Amino acid sequence: NVSGALSMGQNSSISSDGQLALSGSVSGNDYSLASAGNLSLNAALTGNTVSISTKEGGNISLGGNMTANNLNISANGLGNVTQNSGVLSAKTLNIHSDKGSIGTASSAINVNAANLTLESSKGTGVVNVHSTGAVVLNDSESGGNFTITSAGALTVNNISTREGSILVSGASTVTVAKQAKLVANEGNLTIQSTNLTNGQITIGKNADLQAFSNSSSSGRGNVRVV
Repeated sequence: NVSGALSMGQNSSISSDGQLALSGSVSGNDYSLASAGNLSLNAALTGNTVSISTKEGGNISLGGNMTANNLNISANGLGNVTQNSGVLSAKTLNIHSDKGSIGTASSAINVNAANLTLESSKGTGVVNVHSTGAVVLNDSESGGNFTITSAGALTVNNISTREGSILVSGASTVTVAKQAKLVANEGNLTIQSTNLTNGQITIGKNADLQAFSNSSSSGRGNVRVV
């Protein structure tokens, strides 16, 4: 457990064979934080290219504002990525979990990223992320339900679920990129703008929107653009 402020040197790293808990601010240029077990970061973080990761089964718990040009967060195995406060800000933000969840069904991870990628496809984990500003979601996937919401303009590319619904919701313009493929397996696909006065939804050329269910009485397998 490290409670004091940390200044990380170029290409430096902190690695723990057990759990890693940081409660003081972390700053530097390019650096990494890694743990074999759970990793808890409850403080401000700044940097250029920053990597935060755990090994098999280690959860990542985030708190405080974190700002970097490139921010990579990866929980391997069944590890989950959750957030109790703050915003993750980056030009490029990648969040990955092998078989766990990114956010929870009831609590989204708050981000402010120009380019965002969300991956959790090998298990049944959910993805739940909210953008505080305009964002482009790159190709992303989940095992369970996939939810991306935005307070600004939202553009999405390919999204797929193994077994869950997809919700794409923006407070202004919502754009499905040309040739994007959105596939909700055993779930519903919903694309919506919550701005009922000036909101706009654009479906790009050759985009493909799909929802499937093996049961006609399940209430799943619906595509809604509202």
